[in-house]
Amino acid sequence: MTAKNRVNPLLTSVVHRPLRKACQELGFPLPNREQFVADVDPLLKDTPGLAAHPEGLAERLWHAVLGGEVLAAEWHEDGRMVFHVRGQHGRDAVDVRLMHDRDHWQVQALTSVHTRPWHTTRWARRLAAGAAVVVALVIGYILPHPGSGEKGLPAGETATTAGAVPAGNTAVGEVNTLASRSEATRPASNAVAANQTGSGGNQAGSNASGAGAAATPPAKPAVQTFTFNLQEGMPLHNLSVFLYQHHLVSDPVAFDMKMKDSGVDRDVRPGQYVFKSNMTEAQILQVLKNGPSS
Repeated sequence: MTAKNRVNPLLTSVVHRPLRKACQELGFPLPNREQFVADVDPLLKDTPGLAAHPEGLAERLWHAVLGGEVLAAEWHEDGRMVFHVRGQHGRDAVDVRLMHDRDHWQVQALTSVHTRPWHTTRWARRLAAGAAVVVALVIGYILPHPGSGEKGLPAGETATTAGAVPAGNTAVGEVNTLASRSEATRPASNAVAANQTGSGGNQAGSNASGAGAAATPPAKPAVQTFTFNLQEGMPLHNLSVFLYQHHLVSDPVAFDMKMKDSGVDRDVRPGQYVFKSNMTEAQILQVLKNGPSS
């Protein structure tokens, strides 16, 4: 029987910190590289698709775990402590469960091991951000600034607009004639503007009614069914990974913790379980509590 878990404020304070920093704050030694590799190699061979893993993968995962984030920490009455860590080293990503017992570390399980696409790595994001800054600077340098297209004029000269008459050369009679012409043409221009406004309003109304008629509600996605066969002696982590791979839960490690907190991990029985794509995590836990369908 597993000793009862307790909430330890000291362990809670290191959650969401790098494992290296958490060990420093707790006064723990770092996980030994040789021991980590010895624990991980058999787990990698038992993982589908990683039986023939490349040389040096276990050591790269060790580096990933040291710099990885502590997602959760548990303290047991017998003095053991369990850390759920998610790390990344280059393109190698890993979710691992580590146990600390009297200054000794042991790898309990590999929840997930996968290779991330190159464009999601930290260096790729930094390179993309740097490239965006360079492109913005180049575009800002090439594009003309407001007013840069006008040629400068010698000091003391002023540009005149089209149709403007230099001061002192315009007769008073010509000024009065221009004023009367502008007053005569103003009502006609106002009428044209009013007609344009009315036609524009009618057109906008017809467009709005057409858009409303064309709008159709989006089709709901079809509900999918997923079946998982929990065999005798199979770890519940396999179920969490299955649910994560089918987008039923957002995080397999977090779902492990929810099963422990709700007591489902003690009540679940071997058998066949059926899940649907529109289920919430609470509904999935209820399915597990109800027992297998067959």
